[in-house]
Amino acid sequence: MLYRAAVLVFLVGVTDGVKVFCNATRPHGDVNVPQCFGPLGGAVEVQLFTPLSQGYIVTLKKNENFLFFRDIERTIQVENYSFDLSTGIFTVKDIKRTDDAEYSIEIYHENGRSIAVGICSLSVQAPVSSPLLSLECLASGEQRVSCSAEGDALRYGWSLDGNPLVDTHLLSGSGATSHMTLKLGWSGVIKCSVSNDVSISTASTTVSVCVGFIYVNCTSKGTSISQWVHRDNNTLCIETPEEPGNVNETGLIYVNCTSNGTSISQSTVHRDNNTLCIETPAQDVERIHIMINGFRVAIALLLTVALGVYCTRRKKTSKAPKDQTLTAGNTHVW
Repeated sequence: MLYRAAVLVFLVGVTDGVKVFCNATRPHGDVNVPQCFGPLGGAVEVQLFTPLSQGYIVTLKKNENFLFFRDIERTIQVENYSFDLSTGIFTVKDIKRTDDAEYSIEIYHENGRSIAVGICSLSVQAPVSSPLLSLECLASGEQRVSCSAEGDALRYGWSLDGNPLVDTHLLSGSGATSHMTLKLGWSGVIKCSVSNDVSISTASTTVSVCVGFIYVNCTSKGTSISQWVHRDNNTLCIETPEEPGNVNETGLIYVNCTSNGTSISQSTVHRDNNTLCIETPAQDVERIHIMINGFRVAIALLLTVALGVYCTRRKKTSKAPKDQTLTAGNTHVW
């Protein structure tokens, strides 16, 4: 029976890859096989025994194939495999997929008597690459978050400002998947952790509320309102102007007029978009024609009156000299 042994991960440099340590020692009488993990391209150190003194015969097998042999006179080993009696550690370097196998080490006394047997099962995993973290604002204000990485048997973990992401943060997905959707209104530093049994890698970025969304917190007509909305579509907590024609901060005006015989009273009209009680161009032309015709009639009446006055005065002026001549003549005759 396999059981997972304790695995410690060490990052020892890019050229050497990942190095891990696995404690595969077993209590006396335990027949279970410890499970260890090795990083592809890296190295693993497996603690199989407590330190032993020199002078023993050691054999190392991989699926019954000899990899290492040591006695008092000689040491024979296959490249990349080694065992150190002074530490009790078995090491595999430059791990390949073919190193995924069961390993056993047996230690004998000089007389051939078996002293100890160590065994472990090694599973090879590709280490986790550097995660790529991306954010996308949705039209409704939520944010789709995704974390992608390469490697074997990947596990994901998420946090926001150092606290694990829970269902109250999420619209969909979970804190154990590679992608999720954050509810509207959350902000802070979001961190993605990707791990497997041989390595762990993280990425983080700052999350902000999507552009254009505002938080409305007010009371309207006795009702308390607390809600995220887009500012361009906000109709919450907008007060109606008290007097017709007054404009509030949002640009809404109160229209009270009569157009084409129809009475109009409306308070949710924006002044920039108002088309109520505004005459059309055809109505403007008709009004101008009426005014012109009125002016024409007025001018005609004025001309008629002026002509009448002129004629009257002219007539009176032409009669006056004749009367004076007759008078003068009569005076002369007398």
